[in-house]
Amino acid sequence: MSSPELIYGRHAVLAALQARPGDIRELWLQNEESASLADPLVARARELRIPVQRVNAATLRRHTRDAVHQGVVARIRSQGPGPEQDLSVFLKDDLETSRFLVLDGVTDPHNLGACLRVAEAAGVCAVIVPAHHQARLTGSALKSASGSAERVPLVRVSNLARSLQQIKQAGVWLYAAAADSGENLWQTTFRLPWAIVVGGEGAGIRARTRALCDFSVGIPMQGEVESLNVATASSVLLFEADRQTRERPER
Repeated sequence: MSSPELIYGRHAVLAALQARPGDIRELWLQNEESASLADPLVARARELRIPVQRVNAATLRRHTRDAVHQGVVARIRSQGPGPEQDLSVFLKDDLETSRFLVLDGVTDPHNLGACLRVAEAAGVCAVIVPAHHQARLTGSALKSASGSAERVPLVRVSNLARSLQQIKQAGVWLYAAAADSGENLWQTTFRLPWAIVVGGEGAGIRARTRALCDFSVGIPMQGEVESLNVATASSVLLFEADRQTRERPER
């Protein structure tokens, strides 16, 4: 992201105020927005002694490049790409009930944020992405995540293939989303612990990534639709896997 870095949208900003208040430098509210002292955003900012500035709509549009900011923008401390979390931490505790989402080259920040939101809703314990050629947590991603980026661990790995091998050795089943799969979603049995692997926009999952997966799963389509947005495909797969997990718990 460019400097200064921004988070925008009510849910995204409030989540950041709760999760990492030390990184928030200033809160900007649109003049036309009615925000009383009882507003959670204003109350939290005052509690943390974070400056609150009233600015006009044109200023917010300029800084957010015409994004949907909902009249709320926070200026945050520059963090760069952020530290990598250790994948091994998630492969130890209660692994038998673990669920993961793996994104192989998702380059659109909006899609990354939407995937984080879906992952939280489906009970995923971590989202795993490659450290390179992958979208970052920009303001657009955080807005799409609507607070989930502060609650769902995002694990960046330097070598995705090696990390998938590590996951498999730990006993996690890997399910690759593939439009040309011979087995469709309704024929697939998801076994815990599982990881859903979804490819990036356009290119899909790389051949090497797919080769490491235990199963390939296709989503049945009707009409003339050939493929789904990566976040939509993730939601379909994750919620079906979650449904099976609830109806057929494995111990």
